[in-house]
Amino acid sequence: MAQKETSSKSRRWLGLSGAAVLVANLVLTGTTIAFQQEGEVNHALGIEGGDASYGGTEFSADGTLSDASYEKYIEAAYQFCEQEEEEGSVLLYNRNNALPLSESERNVTVFGRGSIDPVFRSTAGGSSTNPDYQKTPVDALQDAGFNVNQTVLDAYASAEAPKERSVSSVGEYDPALFTGSVTDSFASYGDVAFVTLSRFATEGNDLAMVNDKGKRMLELDDNEKAIFQKIKDSGKFKKTVVLLNSVFAMEMDWLDEYNVDAVLWVGNPGFYGMPGAIRVVTGEVNPSGHTTATFAANSLSAPSAENFGLHAYNYGSKTPRAAGDSFVSYNEGIYVGYRYYETRYEDTILGQGNADSAVGTKASTDGWNYAEEVCFPFGYGLSYTNYEYSLDKLDYNSDTDTFTATVTVNNTGDRDGKATVELYGQSPYTDYDKQNNVEKSSIQLLGYDKIDVAAGASETVTVDVPGYFLASYDAKGAKGYILDAGDYYFAVGNGAHEALNNVLAAKCGDAVAGKLIDQDGNVVTGNTAAVATWTAPNTEVDTQKYRNSRYNSDVEVTNTFDDADVNYWANDDEKITYLSRSAWDTTYPTTLETLTVNDKCCHRATRRKAYGASPEPL
Repeated sequence: MAQKETSSKSRRWLGLSGAAVLVANLVLTGTTIAFQQEGEVNHALGIEGGDASYGGTEFSADGTLSDASYEKYIEAAYQFCEQEEEEGSVLLYNRNNALPLSESERNVTVFGRGSIDPVFRSTAGGSSTNPDYQKTPVDALQDAGFNVNQTVLDAYASAEAPKERSVSSVGEYDPALFTGSVTDSFASYGDVAFVTLSRFATEGNDLAMVNDKGKRMLELDDNEKAIFQKIKDSGKFKKTVVLLNSVFAMEMDWLDEYNVDAVLWVGNPGFYGMPGAIRVVTGEVNPSGHTTATFAANSLSAPSAENFGLHAYNYGSKTPRAAGDSFVSYNEGIYVGYRYYETRYEDTILGQGNADSAVGTKASTDGWNYAEEVCFPFGYGLSYTNYEYSLDKLDYNSDTDTFTATVTVNNTGDRDGKATVELYGQSPYTDYDKQNNVEKSSIQLLGYDKIDVAAGASETVTVDVPGYFLASYDAKGAKGYILDAGDYYFAVGNGAHEALNNVLAAKCGDAVAGKLIDQDGNVVTGNTAAVATWTAPNTEVDTQKYRNSRYNSDVEVTNTFDDADVNYWANDDEKITYLSRSAWDTTYPTTLETLTVNDKCCHRATRRKAYGASPEPL
């Protein structure tokens, strides 16, 4: 009996102790939050001006959010949204300096659904907004003093609603809305035809590569083509300016066909950012944005396109798993985005790896040709002024394993601007790499900065690069990071392609004279003053320098996810070949339509045990 009472008392004390700990934690947490948010709490309770305060901000001296500080906060948020567009919009194309527009070019006509109904953002997260404060391209143009053709706006307002905009539908208006009376209005608003092109996708809902009509989603839709043809045929417009309202790098090989004068990539501007993009159009802001992707002439020309999307497992007589029945094959390896286009360009120029073969070509007429495959390179962007870059020196601090590049930017134009300094690097591609399937991009972004440079002035900036950025992962031989012997090149330029041309000029000299081209196919010489070289101290491949983690020297960095490779599971006749620059023609990806679920794949004993679970059917 006494034992039962003791046990009961122990349980009560344990319960009371647990409750006390919980209450203490709640009080401590609540007190901490209350002190941190004192201004907001006091404001909510209507007890302004207490003795205590939680620091000051740019919006209020004591951190409280009064009506006045709220107004400052909201205004700063609007300004930030506009600044993002001012500095992030990319001037891709500017024929005959069509932009910025002069003050006399203010009678304009807008075309495209995106002009009145843009894609502000994806639908992944974020709060709703008051539509009265949202800024479309039309709103931003009118706020900036442009006279926008009301007849065309009325035609859009009264037209039949277009197809729903989705990841597989552009949702552009039927060009039948441009009746005779509508086109007659062009002459009075013919300074500029603004065409806004939009594309939409969101989290968990990727943009389709092709739609149900077999059209690539990043090429011009038939209704979009009709808009440009209408503008061209009318002969009423002095200039045609395109606003790319899309986070995707659209196909842009049609600019000459429709006499386009300028293209500004504004991305998804958010609900309030568009006025910032229009300030670039008027010249109030000098553009300084640069591309974050390669604009290919054919959006399916990337090797990753061959296996994009989900492919079905072949279970045969086995029971499908409940978790899913699809897989993705990454045959392209490291050659994603600019790492593919620029590496294949170098190998084409140097006659390596059969890079100039027709395998993998989508836009070239006779063998792979960079200028035909690429419209605008990664990291590229125009300005209303001109910059000259020089890489003055490159220092290496062995104690911190850090490179420091000193770069001077000279503004040779007559406009103040913001110059983006992009530092790229090239690592040697050695026989060891080829033997062990270590792939190397011919150029890679290492670091960047943006600085103000006044007209006629020059500024110097330093860019730091951790040494391990030059290392490569060797999954087959060393099973860890390696540093190859040889020369490493650092270069600056207006994008990855210009930087690579600078490297090739410094590395190859006369051997590439007359062979280097820009994205338009023009022969260039490369700027050797924008290049610096560092020679690794090791004469053989170094497998130890980066063997252990830089964050915890006791941890070895080595293969852990061998079973993430489809070849780990696949039958011999379904194993894939990864793309290699040593043989572009024979390793270029082909589509792996299905993967047989064999016994090894089905039971997954090794991987299941790693997670503390017993083997079970896939």
